[in-house]
Amino acid sequence: MLWPFLTFFAVAAAVGLHLWWRRKFQQAQQEAGRALQKVQAVQAQASQVQTQQEALFDSMAEGLLLLDESGRVQLANRAFIQLFGVTTDIRSRTIIEALRLHELAELVDVLGTQKQVLGREMRLARPNELWLQVNGSAVFDGAG
Repeated sequence: MLWPFLTFFAVAAAVGLHLWWRRKFQQAQQEAGRALQKVQAVQAQASQVQTQQEALFDSMAEGLLLLDESGRVQLANRAFIQLFGVTTDIRSRTIIEALRLHELAELVDVLGTQKQVLGREMRLARPNELWLQVNGSAVFDGAG
């Protein structure tokens, strides 16, 4: 007569275990949902900041070129694109690949060793000769 009691106890334990795991699973799902909402909020905020920065850079009258630590173009504002006659997307390219301007590439190479703003005059040979004052600066983090 012990079998019905053990069977009932086993079924009750299985149901209890199922309910406990179900509650844990639902809690984990809720936590994951909250974490996803936080990540989406941070992404939206970062996207908004990036959009504001791009709007600011594109509103500048001066040409602006932003390179990463490996010398690849991350951003070129509207004035830069018009000034240099850029017709394709130059992001992720080096200055030589994008513009074929050795003087500008040399300035970038020197900037990596300097902690000051450097200026150069540069001649663009076009149908109408154009002289530019180009200023550059490297941005160093705490580690240099």
